[in-house]
Amino acid sequence: MNSEVMGVLVGAIVLAKPVIRAVLMMGGVPSGFRVGWSLVAEREAVVLMRPRVLTPALVR
Repeated sequence: MNSEVMGVLVGAIVLAKPVIRAVLMMGGVPSGFRVGWSLVAEREAVVLMRPRVLTPALVR
């Protein structure tokens, strides 16, 4: 088994969906990858999100 962790960058559409974001973040560790995103994608995701949803900045 490879011990290296692969970085995966996600875009605004993925970040805007809280369930998908959570599954990727929690499932990534045992699967050998780490999820990340840029500040630009984070800002764009906030525009796409429904009201009263945790923003990517809060879970970063």
